[in-house]
Amino acid sequence: MDAKRPLWSVVARCPACGAVERHSRGAIAERYYLFGDEKVPTPASGIQMYACAGCALVYKSPVPDPVFLAGVFERQMGSKWMAPYDYTDDVAALRRLCGREDFDLLDVGAAGGDLLAACAAAGVSGRRSALDVVRFPGLERSLNGEFIDGFLDSPSLSWSGKPYDVVTAFDVIEHLNDPFVAFANLRSLVNPTAWS
Repeated sequence: MDAKRPLWSVVARCPACGAVERHSRGAIAERYYLFGDEKVPTPASGIQMYACAGCALVYKSPVPDPVFLAGVFERQMGSKWMAPYDYTDDVAALRRLCGREDFDLLDVGAAGGDLLAACAAAGVSGRRSALDVVRFPGLERSLNGEFIDGFLDSPSLSWSGKPYDVVTAFDVIEHLNDPFVAFANLRSLVNPTAWS
């Protein structure tokens, strides 16, 4: 099988509420996606938009298969998500929201670990862990905990089982294939007593 050949997964039920009944909202006109340097052709049948009859969420079908998507991420990791961003204000906001200076952090979609590095630079003690589909170059410099390999919506997420005070997911939620599984995973990843 060609690792670069797009694979697509049909979305047969609403990702938010699970309803099967839906109404067509047309199709996406583009015949390919651009991701980094890679041009990914859409399926010959196109990508349809549907509105859920139950909750009115508009969603696409099909969507890129998670295994194929992980391959695209791995091939393009040198060109995507590598622009520097100053997370100083984000770290301050996390401290305000937590009500304390130190906390255990899991960054979902951590890329090169810039948020983790900003926490380290600000003197936040505690675990600094990452969950991502690929281990980006530079991540190790700021990792002070585990690296969880996979997607947030993986039904078999393998991790330490020790929950985190804070779980961040910047620019991740909109890419989920299975929000039910993702939010179940989030519930298990977050320490329920951290915010009491």
